Amino acid sequence: MFRNVKDFSENWNSEVDSTIKLFNAIPEEKSEIVMNAPGLRSLKAIAWHLAQTLDAIGGQLRWGPYLGENWHEMSPGSMLDVIEAYRKGSAAFLADVEKNWTDTDLGTIETLWGHQMSRGGVLAEFVIGHQCHHRGQMTIIMRLNEIKVPGLYGPSYDEWMDMGKTPLE
Repeated sequence: MFRNVKDFSENWNSEVDSTIKLFNAIPEEKSEIVMNAPGLRSLKAIAWHLAQTLDAIGGQLRWGPYLGENWHEMSPGSMLDVIEAYRKGSAAFLADVEKNWTDTDLGTIETLWGHQMSRGGVLAEFVIGHQCHHRGQMTIIMRLNEIKVPGLYGPSYDEWMDMGKTPLE
Protein backbone atom coordinates (compact mmCIF):
# COMPACT_ATOMS: atom_id res chain seq x y z
CA MET A 1 0.00 0.00 0.00
CA PHE A 2 1.22 3.49 -0.78
CA ARG A 3 1.05 6.09 1.95
CA ASN A 4 2.41 9.05 0.02
CA VAL A 5 2.03 10.27 -3.54
CA LYS A 6 5.77 10.78 -4.05
CA ASP A 7 6.54 7.11 -3.37
CA PHE A 8 3.79 6.02 -5.76
CA SER A 9 5.05 8.40 -8.47
CA GLU A 10 8.59 7.07 -8.27
CA ASN A 11 7.42 3.46 -8.30
CA TRP A 12 4.92 4.06 -11.10
CA ASN A 13 7.53 5.68 -13.34
CA SER A 14 9.80 2.67 -12.87
CA GLU A 15 6.95 0.21 -13.56
CA VAL A 16 5.88 2.10 -16.69
CA ASP A 17 9.46 2.03 -17.99
CA SER A 18 9.61 -1.73 -17.38
CA THR A 19 6.28 -2.32 -19.11
CA ILE A 20 7.32 -0.28 -22.14
CA LYS A 21 10.63 -2.17 -22.24
CA LEU A 22 8.70 -5.44 -22.33
CA PHE A 23 6.26 -4.20 -25.00
CA ASN A 24 9.18 -3.01 -27.15
CA ALA A 25 10.70 -6.51 -27.06
CA ILE A 26 7.66 -8.02 -28.81
CA PRO A 27 8.17 -8.16 -32.57
CA GLU A 28 5.09 -7.08 -34.50
CA GLU A 29 5.10 -10.37 -36.43
CA LYS A 30 4.82 -12.32 -33.15
CA SER A 31 2.41 -9.98 -31.34
CA GLU A 32 -0.66 -12.06 -32.23
CA ILE A 33 0.71 -15.28 -30.71
CA VAL A 34 -1.85 -16.98 -28.49
CA MET A 35 -1.13 -19.98 -26.30
CA ASN A 36 -3.03 -23.11 -27.25
CA ALA A 37 -6.16 -22.67 -25.14
CA PRO A 38 -9.55 -21.18 -25.99
CA GLY A 39 -10.20 -17.64 -24.87
CA LEU A 40 -6.63 -16.65 -24.06
CA ARG A 41 -5.27 -13.29 -25.18
CA SER A 42 -2.45 -12.68 -27.62
CA LEU A 43 0.63 -10.75 -26.52
CA LYS A 44 -0.77 -7.63 -28.18
CA ALA A 45 -4.17 -8.15 -26.53
CA ILE A 46 -2.56 -8.45 -23.09
CA ALA A 47 -0.56 -5.30 -23.77
CA TRP A 48 -3.73 -3.54 -24.90
CA HIS A 49 -5.50 -4.74 -21.76
CA LEU A 50 -2.80 -3.02 -19.70
CA ALA A 51 -3.21 0.17 -21.72
CA GLN A 52 -6.95 0.14 -20.97
CA THR A 53 -6.74 -0.94 -17.34
CA LEU A 54 -6.34 2.53 -15.88
CA ASP A 55 -9.59 3.59 -17.53
CA ALA A 56 -11.34 0.40 -16.43
CA ILE A 57 -10.30 1.00 -12.83
CA GLY A 58 -11.00 4.69 -13.24
CA GLY A 59 -14.50 3.98 -14.45
CA GLN A 60 -15.22 2.04 -11.27
CA LEU A 61 -13.78 4.75 -9.01
CA ARG A 62 -14.72 7.91 -10.91
CA TRP A 63 -11.14 8.64 -12.02
CA GLY A 64 -10.05 9.50 -15.54
CA PRO A 65 -10.63 8.77 -18.38
CA TYR A 66 -7.00 8.72 -19.46
CA LEU A 67 -7.20 7.40 -23.04
CA GLY A 68 -10.35 9.35 -23.92
CA GLU A 69 -14.09 9.03 -23.43
CA ASN A 70 -14.39 6.10 -25.87
CA TRP A 71 -11.45 4.09 -24.50
CA HIS A 72 -13.51 0.89 -24.30
CA GLU A 73 -14.36 1.06 -28.02
CA MET A 74 -10.76 1.51 -29.15
CA SER A 75 -8.82 -1.38 -30.62
CA PRO A 76 -5.08 -1.65 -31.11
CA GLY A 77 -3.43 -1.38 -34.47
CA SER A 78 0.25 -2.17 -34.19
CA MET A 79 2.34 -2.80 -31.09
CA LEU A 80 3.65 0.75 -31.56
CA ASP A 81 0.05 2.00 -31.28
CA VAL A 82 -0.40 0.00 -28.08
CA ILE A 83 2.86 1.37 -26.66
CA GLU A 84 1.85 4.94 -27.46
CA ALA A 85 -1.62 4.49 -25.91
CA TYR A 86 -0.08 2.90 -22.82
CA ARG A 87 2.46 5.71 -22.54
CA LYS A 88 -0.24 8.38 -22.98
CA GLY A 89 -2.67 6.79 -20.51
CA SER A 90 0.02 6.15 -17.90
CA ALA A 91 1.30 9.72 -18.08
CA ALA A 92 -2.24 11.13 -17.83
CA PHE A 93 -2.99 8.87 -14.87
CA LEU A 94 0.17 9.90 -13.03
CA ALA A 95 -0.47 13.59 -13.74
CA ASP A 96 -3.99 13.20 -12.31
CA VAL A 97 -2.70 11.53 -9.15
CA GLU A 98 0.08 14.08 -8.65
CA LYS A 99 -2.18 17.07 -9.29
CA ASN A 100 -5.34 16.01 -7.50
CA TRP A 101 -4.39 13.62 -4.72
CA THR A 102 -2.76 14.28 -1.38
CA ASP A 103 -1.04 11.82 0.91
CA THR A 104 -4.20 11.89 3.04
CA ASP A 105 -6.30 10.92 -0.01
CA LEU A 106 -4.38 7.65 -0.25
CA GLY A 107 -6.18 6.55 2.92
CA THR A 108 -9.64 7.13 1.40
CA ILE A 109 -11.58 3.85 1.24
CA GLU A 110 -12.77 2.86 -2.22
CA THR A 111 -14.84 -0.07 -3.45
CA LEU A 112 -13.46 -1.70 -6.57
CA TRP A 113 -15.32 -4.70 -8.00
CA GLY A 114 -16.63 -5.57 -4.55
CA HIS A 115 -13.30 -5.11 -2.75
CA GLN A 116 -12.95 -2.32 -0.20
CA MET A 117 -9.50 -0.88 0.28
CA SER A 118 -7.68 2.39 0.54
CA ARG A 119 -6.68 4.29 -2.58
CA GLY A 120 -3.07 3.52 -1.67
CA GLY A 121 -4.02 -0.16 -1.66
CA VAL A 122 -5.77 0.15 -5.02
CA LEU A 123 -2.61 1.69 -6.47
CA ALA A 124 -0.43 -1.11 -5.10
CA GLU A 125 -2.68 -4.11 -5.73
CA PHE A 126 -4.98 -3.28 -8.63
CA VAL A 127 -2.80 -0.88 -10.59
CA ILE A 128 0.78 -2.08 -10.09
CA GLY A 129 0.10 -5.67 -8.99
CA HIS A 130 -2.25 -6.26 -11.91
CA GLN A 131 0.32 -4.92 -14.34
CA CYS A 132 3.07 -7.15 -12.89
CA HIS A 133 0.76 -10.17 -13.13
CA HIS A 134 0.18 -9.64 -16.84
CA ARG A 135 3.82 -8.85 -17.54
CA GLY A 136 4.61 -12.24 -16.02
CA GLN A 137 2.15 -13.91 -18.37
CA MET A 138 3.72 -12.10 -21.29
CA THR A 139 7.26 -13.17 -20.40
CA ILE A 140 6.19 -16.82 -20.32
CA ILE A 141 4.50 -16.54 -23.72
CA MET A 142 7.56 -14.75 -25.06
CA ARG A 143 9.99 -17.36 -23.71
CA LEU A 144 7.89 -20.24 -25.09
CA ASN A 145 7.91 -18.57 -28.50
CA GLU A 146 11.64 -17.77 -28.59
CA ILE A 147 11.26 -14.02 -28.09
CA LYS A 148 14.09 -12.59 -26.01
CA VAL A 149 12.80 -11.44 -22.64
CA PRO A 150 14.25 -8.19 -21.30
CA GLY A 151 15.21 -7.87 -17.66
CA LEU A 152 12.69 -5.87 -15.69
CA TYR A 153 14.16 -6.08 -12.18
CA GLY A 154 17.71 -7.00 -13.16
CA PRO A 155 19.17 -8.94 -16.07
CA SER A 156 17.09 -11.67 -17.66
CA TYR A 157 18.56 -15.00 -18.70
CA ASP A 158 18.81 -13.65 -22.25
CA GLU A 159 20.66 -10.55 -21.12
CA TRP A 160 23.11 -12.59 -19.02
CA MET A 161 23.84 -14.72 -22.07
CA ASP A 162 24.25 -11.63 -24.30
CA MET A 163 26.81 -10.31 -21.78
CA GLY A 164 28.70 -13.59 -22.06
CA LYS A 165 28.10 -14.35 -18.39
CA THR A 166 26.70 -17.36 -16.63
CA PRO A 167 23.21 -16.60 -15.32
CA LEU A 168 22.82 -16.83 -11.57
CA GLU A 169 21.71 -20.26 -10.45
